[in-house]
Amino acid sequence: MLILDILRLITVLSSWVSVSWSVTSYYRALRVSNAMHTTQQRTLLAAAGYFMWRVFEIGPRVVALVLIILMNPIIFLLTVVFHYFAVVTWSFASKAMPYEKLHENIVFVLCIGFVQVFSFMNTNLGKSRYHALLYYTFFYIENIVILILWIVLKKESFCPWIYHGAVGIVASGIIMNLVFIACFYKLCHPKTGII
Repeated sequence: MLILDILRLITVLSSWVSVSWSVTSYYRALRVSNAMHTTQQRTLLAAAGYFMWRVFEIGPRVVALVLIILMNPIIFLLTVVFHYFAVVTWSFASKAMPYEKLHENIVFVLCIGFVQVFSFMNTNLGKSRYHALLYYTFFYIENIVILILWIVLKKESFCPWIYHGAVGIVASGIIMNLVFIACFYKLCHPKTGII
């Protein structure tokens, strides 16, 4: 039984790192190819900082969404659908057009909308920090509301280590993510010190 728990933990951690690294790789590929900006990410340290940003964004978000499922699957579905349609609508309203053909842009926005349920992806040229600020405001309001509902609706007797572990992961994830975002924009962004 203990071996299965250890294997389960290893599987979860490797998935978490893989998804975070995939998002980081996508971002770096855009920087290297110059497809997104005229500036390039300068160092491996910047990639490491960006990776930690994504680690502390995606992991706690997945945990928060799991908490909704444990409380009420219908509320989970409504939350994800609302978030998806909000980011897709926002992308269309802000004229996210990375491709020349309209149908390619539509497919891109619909796919990236799913990713944005878990993680911020800047779909526009220009000052991404303003888009990020708006996104993270709603992202963390959702996570905090989920956390408060979890604390209020679920009792510690549910399963103490899951109850406290979930609170710790989501709460510390919010703080650590904000720290790594600030560090990235202050120290590692191609236009360093833009905070």
